Amino acid sequence: MEVTWYGDTCLRLKGREGVVAADAYRSVVGPTGRGLTADIITYSHPDDTPPPVRPKGDRLNGHAAGFLRPTSLDPAFILDGPGEYEVHEVLINGVRTFRDDDKG
Repeated sequence: MEVTWYGDTCLRLKGREGVVAADAYRSVVGPTGRGLTADIITYSHPDDTPPPVRPKGDRLNGHAAGFLRPTSLDPAFILDGPGEYEVHEVLINGVRTFRDDDKG
């Protein structure tokens, strides 16, 4: 397994079956993602950066459930909730955890 740190809490995990990017927020990796690619994206909490103003009729471009992903990750699957997932032969268990502003 290859692990690459992109800053803050953003990690890229590359294995034989696929690539997972964790917490790839635009505020960390920029709007284009600085070349960050992945098959799957996981988020530990919603992005605090407000979404940009979109032209009328424009698609969401990765802004789902409070996550605005970098353009380099547009084709990736967003894992943003609990459950069992299988994407590109990668098995993932999403676990809901508690988070608040005071204790993290």
